[in-house]
Amino acid sequence: MKKYEHIKIEITKIEQLALDIKEFTASRVDGQDYRFSPGQHLLFWLPTKYSSFSLASNPINTKEFAFAVRKIGRSTGFLHDEVNVGDELEITAPMGKGFDQEKIKGKDIWFIAGGIGLMGLSAQILTIEANPDLYPGQHKLFYGLRDRRELLWPDKIERWKDFMDIDITGDGRHLVGDLLHEDLEVHDEIAVFICGPAAFFKPIFQLLIKLGIKPQNIQTNIWE
Repeated sequence: MKKYEHIKIEITKIEQLALDIKEFTASRVDGQDYRFSPGQHLLFWLPTKYSSFSLASNPINTKEFAFAVRKIGRSTGFLHDEVNVGDELEITAPMGKGFDQEKIKGKDIWFIAGGIGLMGLSAQILTIEANPDLYPGQHKLFYGLRDRRELLWPDKIERWKDFMDIDITGDGRHLVGDLLHEDLEVHDEIAVFICGPAAFFKPIFQLLIKLGIKPQNIQTNIWE
């Protein structure tokens, strides 16, 4: 197993976001900054293995950061059932290259999230919200859910409507492709972010190419 340098953190807030999803806010025990870029993730050292979670908060806040966790197994069950505010845990430094900001400045941006995939796009959306002069385009969020009870951050989503169009499906049509139709206006200056499981990515990518989106304008945050 690969070894990583561990950073000790303290959990400062826990919020139940939806059904089996909790958001954890944390800060470094040593008081130092935790700097990351949209699209990066962290690794938690949990019982017997590392588990990866997308960093979901605004990167401008270097003293606190947040990540959301769906309870689906032993490691995530440990976070849900055993971890409380004030507990100390160990994580790695931010992992991955993150999203390329130069590719999206001045462009219209589409965000496409399948289920909990919104976690992996949240930091980028919050960055755009905080820097409207850098991202002045017409933005859209396509958010597909199996069930409306899985909706993440309804208050944030309502706020995000101030700077982008939002289309959500939660009636069992959980493939976001149902929302992407040929009536959409497509041009060369559209950048796209996709976040979701690997099985979700391939049909969405093919549909975007069919609509006329350039492959080099598509950035992804995909997991198996």
